[in-house]
Amino acid sequence: MVFTPSIDYKDVLFGQEESGPEIHFTEGKVRLYAYGIRVTANTPLLNNTWGHIAITRLGSNLTIYINGIQDATGSWNGALNLKTIGRGNQHFL
Repeated sequence: MVFTPSIDYKDVLFGQEESGPEIHFTEGKVRLYAYGIRVTANTPLLNNTWGHIAITRLGSNLTIYINGIQDATGSWNGALNLKTIGRGNQHFL
């Protein structure tokens, strides 16, 4: 995806419709948000540049990768039920 400065927390890559777990952006960083738990990348994406984002999960351990490099880790053990892909101002898909 190409990150632009106008992308914010309302621009969801995937997750719920207006509530529940989702993966979105905050301050240029990808973040998993789920009922008050936040796992946020350390590195903001570069404006107007292609980037690759991956989030892996093993048990309750989450790892965020930015362009193939491990960037952040965290813990969450809930279910991420996919209800929407690409919601928000930027319409990712």
